[in-house]
Amino acid sequence: MTSLLDEMLAARGSWTGARLTDWYPDGQLARRIREAMQGQGNWVADAEFGRSFRDNIASVPVTDPLAWANRRIELPDGHWCVLRLPLLST
Repeated sequence: MTSLLDEMLAARGSWTGARLTDWYPDGQLARRIREAMQGQGNWVADAEFGRSFRDNIASVPVTDPLAWANRRIELPDGHWCVLRLPLLST
């Protein structure tokens, strides 16, 4: 089973230019990208992260911490993204 992080890495890898891949030895770029994206992937559906994010933006009246957590958004063209966006209506 493919994890969300694996899917994020595959998508990010397809956007990485050849010049950048040439700068790193085999596997090093993938490891660096994985490390950089792991936090974002781990915050998907994370109520504690959503709560801390929400509490730092008190001017928006959305109290549900999961409304502030990262989520995978399916796009109409069949693609997807990971996004942090308060859901103003659930």
